[in-house]
Amino acid sequence: MSSYIPHTVSTVVMEVAAESPQETDLLSCSLQEAEEQMELINREYPEVLMKLEKQKLELASRTWSLSNLERHIESMRCTAACRKERLDPLHLAMDKLSFANNAYRDNAIKHSFLEEQEIDYRRLNFKMKHGRKSLQIERRLLREIKTKEGKDRNTTNSWSPLEDIESKVSLFEILR
Repeated sequence: MSSYIPHTVSTVVMEVAAESPQETDLLSCSLQEAEEQMELINREYPEVLMKLEKQKLELASRTWSLSNLERHIESMRCTAACRKERLDPLHLAMDKLSFANNAYRDNAIKHSFLEEQEIDYRRLNFKMKHGRKSLQIERRLLREIKTKEGKDRNTTNSWSPLEDIESKVSLFEILR
C-alpha cells in the first residue's frame, strides 16, 4: 500500500494510463483542457444561476402584471355594462323624441288608400281577434248599433225597455 494521495485528477489518470511518454503528453494535454473547462464551468455556474433566477423573477413579475391587467379589464367591462344599463332608458327616450321630431320631415303624409298587403294584414289581425266572422258583418252591426244609439240615447241606460237591452245583448253575442 502506498501512502501517496493524488491531489488532482490529472495525476491519477497519468499514473494509471502512463505506458509511454507520448501517451502521457497527450493525456496531460487533454486533461489540462478538461480541467480548464471545468474551472470555466465552475466560474460561470453562479452567473448562470443568477441569470436563471432573474428570468424566473421577471416571468413571475410579468405573470402578475398580466393577471392584474386582466382583472382591470374585467372591472372596466363591468363598469361599462353598468353605465350602459343606466343609459339605456335615456337612449330610448332620446330615440323616441328624435323619431317624434323627424318622423314626417322627409316623407310626405300619404292620403291614399291602404295597399293590398296592409289590408291583408288588417284582415288577418281581425280574424285572429274575432274568429271567423267577417269584417263586413262587424261593420254592419256597428252601424246598426250607432243608428239605434243615435235615435234613442236611453237604450244604454239600465232604465231602458227590456227589449232594447236584449237586442243589444244579442248583437254583442253575434260579434263574439
